Formats: sequence, structure tokens, C-alpha cells
Amino acid sequence: VNTLLNIKGANGAGKTNLLKALAFFMDFVANSFSLKPDAPTGVIPFYDSSKETYFFVEFKTAGSCSNYTFLYELSLTKDRVVSEKISRTNKRIIEVISRQGNNIKTTSEFKELDKIKLRKNASLISCAHQNEISALNDIYMIFSKVITNTTISYSSMSIYLDCAENYGKEYYDEVNVMKTYLIENGIPSKDIFILN
Repeated sequence: VNTLLNIKGANGAGKTNLLKALAFFMDFVANSFSLKPDAPTGVIPFYDSSKETYFFVEFKTAGSCSNYTFLYELSLTKDRVVSEKISRTNKRIIEVISRQGNNIKTTSEFKELDKIKLRKNASLISCAHQNEISALNDIYMIFSKVITNTTISYSSMSIYLDCAENYGKEYYDEVNVMKTYLIENGIPSKDIFILN
């Protein structure tokens, strides 16, 4: 299992967007219970789509389940977790936990999770950790220990553009074109500020 991930590519190839998606995903899985119960999930869908955003990751744990490879799948909208699934594999794939909305199904070894009161805007893993249910501790540790140098502010992202005083009307027209482009391409922008 890799402990370090590096991404290489040309400028504009999408490296930062990939890292932002990964940072959001890992943070949401581990820490989403800290959101207020009625808060949005924080996901920013491509082109502001109303469709579900889907994430998945394959990993191994260092704990009691270290002989298995796990697959975690998450589907969510701006407002709620649609589904989550945790499967594990040794020689074959076995679904061990499945969530649809706020309904959960587990295999017998994860029955402890049936006690959880799920929240629509929080991951099952984060809810289990908050409720001190140990069944997913090894998996929680995978997501909570990720460190990245790329973050994104989901609630009120502002974009700052630096400009000199002598830039004319053409520059301001270009800024408006850029602002429209960013918004149309799913990059939330509360406002764009021009700094003189």
C-alpha cells in the first residue's frame, strides 16, 4: 500500500482538481459529522449538476482486517448522502456494509453499526466514529490520516485577481468573461475581486 501519492502532469492537466477532489473525499468520509445537521454536504458537482457525485477508493488497513482489500463507494448530492458501500476482498468480493439514504444493511460482524443514527449529510464512517462505535476504526484511520497540500473552501470561495491601475475597460470585460466561465464550469465563486 502506498503511503505517498504524487501526481505529475502538464500545466492545466487537472492535477490540482484531482487533489482537491481527493482532499474533499477523505475529509468528508472522516469528518462530515462535524457539519451542522442541516448543512449541505460540501460537494461541488461538475457544472453545478443536480446528479449524484460518485467517489470510490480501494485500500488496505493496518489493523485486524489487514488480510483484506477494501472498496469504499460513496454517492452524494449537495444536500445528502445517497449511498455508501463497503466491500472487502480476499479471494472474492463481499459487500459487508450498504447504505441507501439513512437505511443500513450489514453482515453479522458489523451489526454494531445498526445502533447508529445516520445523518443525511454525514458519512457512515464519520457517524460511527462520532458515536464511538469501534467496528470501523481501522477504516476511519485510513481516511483521517491523509495529509494534502491542496484544500478548497466550499462555503464561500472567492477568487482574487491582481491587476494594475492602468488596465482599461478591455481588462474588466475579460474579468467578466472569466467569471462567467468559472461559474459555468462548476467553480463556485461568491465574487471575484480586482485588487489594484
